[in-house]
Amino acid sequence: MLTNLILLATFFAKRNQDDKYRLICEEIINDRISFEKEAIKSQPKAIEARQIAGKSILVLIRSVLGLFNCTSKKSLERKYFFQGLRNSAYFDAFSFSQICILTEGTNTVYSNRHGLTRISDYPELRTISMLAVVSAVKAYQYWGLRFFLEFQLYKWDTLFCNHKRTFFIYEDSQPLGIFISSLSRLKNKYICVICIQHGFLWGLSMKPTGAFTLNNMVWNNQQGKIIQESNPLSKCIPIGLDYVASANLREKKPKIYLLGSGLYNYNLDKFNKILYFYSMIIPIISNYIEAPIYYRPHPNEIINNIIDICLKSLKAKCMVDKTDKKILLTSHRSIFIGSDTSLLYEAQIANHFSVNVLVKESRSFRFKCDYTLAIDEISSINNEVKTMINNFNLNLLSKSESYHKPIEVFLSALEKF
Repeated sequence: MLTNLILLATFFAKRNQDDKYRLICEEIINDRISFEKEAIKSQPKAIEARQIAGKSILVLIRSVLGLFNCTSKKSLERKYFFQGLRNSAYFDAFSFSQICILTEGTNTVYSNRHGLTRISDYPELRTISMLAVVSAVKAYQYWGLRFFLEFQLYKWDTLFCNHKRTFFIYEDSQPLGIFISSLSRLKNKYICVICIQHGFLWGLSMKPTGAFTLNNMVWNNQQGKIIQESNPLSKCIPIGLDYVASANLREKKPKIYLLGSGLYNYNLDKFNKILYFYSMIIPIISNYIEAPIYYRPHPNEIINNIIDICLKSLKAKCMVDKTDKKILLTSHRSIFIGSDTSLLYEAQIANHFSVNVLVKESRSFRFKCDYTLAIDEISSINNEVKTMINNFNLNLLSKSESYHKPIEVFLSALEKF
């Protein structure tokens, strides 16, 4: 408490002497408004819900309490700060005694790259609740109160003024991610912020993840080019995926995986179109290949507990697959069918057969899938599925084995920032 009172006192004394924090606050909110303006076109329900939550009185209460909340000194002494658990695959690059997790709550469930996990799964790591920071961003954006956000920027700028700290984020458009990203705008030589891509980027109408951050670790050079189209100043280093997987090409026991879109709370019309299309092709697929068909739910569908809704829409008996992704991609070479999903890219990298379901409003892939099925061409869908199966059976050449070492590549890239 004493530390925060001292910070408050010094902040009041210096507030009118330096416009740095005010200007960064304005940049944060301008970026937030710009993001929501574009996002609401494709995700109206999700954005409207966030806007309503942002105008809650709880936002103001948490912002005020955040002026007096003290952060553990031992937590602040850590060297590497990760936003949530999304990039937990890279924890092994460091000693756990050097890592701190920035959360929006306590013991929160996160969807990381390989499934669901909790903060409590990592008792050796220290955590810092960022609820006050998130509320401060919302208080300025939805209530017009800049003071709280200015103080949080001043506080973090002041606390990290003796040893270098590196922050790893997985998004830079939501309140927490954009705040951490903005720390690099403080021109504090002891703070380095890096955004690690958590999915494949397509050509988008709005700025992609990483566009608000100067330092990015990306899956491949194509992702870097997409980010730099929005932010030419961004430095992008390709690091590949955070795991290694390769299909078993010796066993000829393929499976069919229909990939969930995760769009239920974002674009319900497109969500339903994709499921309806799946229901159309399931019986056709069974006519041309003897292979079990699975529905692979998107992590959002697991969290929101809507798998039964998805299965009902398929109108056919379909098994659900929740296998750990690494185990899934190292199993028998199979067919992965989906729309605008990163798992298609990951499956192709692992030598599986990737099929893009093209919806009229789909984003454009920056990589070529093995085959494409267009929803609007239902009249010829029987022949298209037959051709898809024939291509799968013919395309049996093994691609070169991958010797990718995620941790080594990650540490090598880190040295370049």
